[in-house]
Amino acid sequence: MQFSLATITTLLAFVAAAPSTPGFVHAPIKKQTLSQAQSKIPNFASSGPITTELYNEVNAYEVDITLGGQKISASIDTGSEILWVWNSNSKACQVDEQDCEQEGTYTPSKSSTGKNTGVPFDITYGLGHASGYLYKDIAEIGGATAPGFKFGVNTGYISDGGFQMVFGIGVNSDAESSISAQLQKAGAIKRNLYGMSFSEAENAGTDKDNSEITFGAINTGRYEGSLKTVPRVKTSGLQHFSVSASGKFGDVELFKDDIVILDSGTTLTYLKTDAYNAFLGGLQDSGISLENYQGGWQGYPCSKNSEINFTYNFSGKEIKVTGHDLAIPASMINPNVDDSVCFIGIDDGGDMNLFGDTFLRATYSVYDLERDEVSIAQVAHGKPDNYVVITGDVPN
Repeated sequence: MQFSLATITTLLAFVAAAPSTPGFVHAPIKKQTLSQAQSKIPNFASSGPITTELYNEVNAYEVDITLGGQKISASIDTGSEILWVWNSNSKACQVDEQDCEQEGTYTPSKSSTGKNTGVPFDITYGLGHASGYLYKDIAEIGGATAPGFKFGVNTGYISDGGFQMVFGIGVNSDAESSISAQLQKAGAIKRNLYGMSFSEAENAGTDKDNSEITFGAINTGRYEGSLKTVPRVKTSGLQHFSVSASGKFGDVELFKDDIVILDSGTTLTYLKTDAYNAFLGGLQDSGISLENYQGGWQGYPCSKNSEINFTYNFSGKEIKVTGHDLAIPASMINPNVDDSVCFIGIDDGGDMNLFGDTFLRATYSVYDLERDEVSIAQVAHGKPDNYVVITGDVPN
């Protein structure tokens, strides 16, 4: 889930894959520009292979899915359980008619295959909530069909004025509302898992953006070396993709063998307060000063990106994260700020380590919902795509 940023640019995309592989679908990239004023809700809620490429909106990666013949664009979120979409007659669409037309909505009366289950849903966010009823309908994603997919239809409005729909693909005990479980049930994929990679930061939201999620398969062309598979750490309360890790900034130890939540719906990387303060101390010792900007952002010269280096260790697997991964061009958030300034994509997480897009773009990650495991490797760019259908273990 995530803390929102202003939407700047959108890159829509679908699958890039070998057409000879069953279940793979290839479609061209299309680019779209959204209003900078459009706000997005904070997503950290309190409650054969198919590949679909993602598109970046500075703060979120979205994917297209068709429900009962109606196309929706929603933020892909490993930290949420279900997909929820706007009803075209919702209060939100009465206010944001243009956004509804652009991002898509679900109108129950327009679907001959949809059914209201009569079961309400209510997801609470930091500044609002999504609520309505759960529906079942035919879902189409990446050229594959999943009948009987269950999702929420929001008839209200997010109290902070946000619009972003959320496509939850996280830990889910209800198979009917898990798109990967439904694709497996339909025979489109062999295993209930997916691989995910994000483009380089400088390519996000451009024609070079090749972010993707691959259901039922991994793309060995998207990572260096080998994958490391680790168990998901089960914690009380909310269920997330939590794993054990250690972290350093340069030679400064930030944390050791602590719980880290991997969450594609979150823009930034959040460190526990002690770890965050240790990072700030290390940053200052390295001669890099952060300057405060409007909106709570902290900026520094983009020329210093190569001097910002983190090393995270996942059961012996090291992942390197640099300033280039963490940096958010300040001018994308505030056009009045000079292009030479970058905002740091890391913040104080209080009592949790929550690793969002500014960490995940440095990795290739595989989320195994069947076996409660996560596989991770250093991301690779520029290698040929090589999709491997997973029928058993994720190869290490």
